[in-house]
Amino acid sequence: MDITIQAPKPEEASELNTLMRSSKSYWGYLDEWLELWDDELTITPDTMLSRAFYAGRIARELIFFYSIRQLSEHRYDLADCWVAPDYIGQGYGAILFEHLNTTLKSLNCHTLVIESDPNAEGFYKRMGAVRVGEKQSKIEGRVLPILEYEVR
Repeated sequence: MDITIQAPKPEEASELNTLMRSSKSYWGYLDEWLELWDDELTITPDTMLSRAFYAGRIARELIFFYSIRQLSEHRYDLADCWVAPDYIGQGYGAILFEHLNTTLKSLNCHTLVIESDPNAEGFYKRMGAVRVGEKQSKIEGRVLPILEYEVR
């Protein structure tokens, strides 16, 4: 299938939010946790203007998206990285990451910083990222892996 990857329009923020929430729910998180993360799981049109977003579609169906923001001259942060539940585990994350790597190279980025959901850490490691630390989550006892990826 042909995947088209391009910058989504700010008026598509609602569609991105729907994908993001369904992707997070895929991992079986409690509703109370999802409510705690409401701010983190909400993209506004202003958010879309504040960093670079890329969305992958098959025909008109949104299957993934990511966003990045610059931290310093050669370092970026992976602010969002989401795959629709029906496409998780089918290789679409690798397609997303390949596009991400190409985008980062074009920006002369050397290092991508990733604050990962624990369920996504294995994926990022398979893509070549290395765990460099961790951060306490809003949920007591839950830690978020911090990884770095050297752009190739």
